[in-house]
Order: sequence, then structure tokens, then C-alpha cells
Amino acid sequence: MPRTLPLLLLLGLLGGCNLFTFRVSVAPQKLTVTQGDPEGATATVVLERAADFTAPVVCSLRPEAGGTLPSGLTATFTPPTFEGPTTAATLQVTAAEALDPPVSTLEAQVYCESGSLYNYADLTLVIEPKPAR
Repeated sequence: MPRTLPLLLLLGLLGGCNLFTFRVSVAPQKLTVTQGDPEGATATVVLERAADFTAPVVCSLRPEAGGTLPSGLTATFTPPTFEGPTTAATLQVTAAEALDPPVSTLEAQVYCESGSLYNYADLTLVIEPKPAR
């Protein structure tokens, strides 16, 4: 038996501990963003809460490998915070005509947190250059 299983069982027995607080998912899991397009691309972020978990949850977009998004790549969540009965938000991603550093594909995470609790969903961003006119 794995060493962590007895600890989890003990925690579950003491005080009815609920290990599930919230889950997050994103659809689609792959977005194509054209540089210089002010509309960008959108995805839907869905939050599933445990029945007794009501705290606000804030999400951000970050590279899977850590660090920050390239300069010129912007992620906007509407609404910006999951509060009360809110279970879905729209994520809009836009890319300027020049990104620093330049990227064509970015493995990212929709990272959501509430206090010390967090969860994330993977999202692939495909960055396409602005079409020539």
C-alpha cells in the first residue's frame, strides 16, 4: 500500500475532511490566435465546486513550464473571479503583431486559485502570424 494512502484515510476519518474543493476545465483545449487580431480567440473555463466550497476563485493563464506569458500575449477572463453561483467564464487570448520572446506554440495552463488551494487545466496556444495583405 502506498505510504500516502493511510494518511489520506486518517485525514478522511478525522472531521470528515473533504479533499475535493474545486476542479477546472477548459474547452476547447487548443486555441489558434492570430497575431494582430484584436478579437483573438476564446475558450470557456468551467469551475466545478464541492457543495461546501463557496470561496472566490481567481484564474490566470501561465506557461506550463512556469514564468510569465510572452510580452504582447494577453489573457482576459470574463468575469475575472468565480464568485457565488458562477460556474463559467470566457477566456479571451490576444497576441500583438510582435511577441517577446516570439513563439509559435505555447503549452499553457489555466491556473485557478483560492487562498492556498489551486487547480489547473492544460491549454495549447497556437500563435499564427498576421496574414499578408
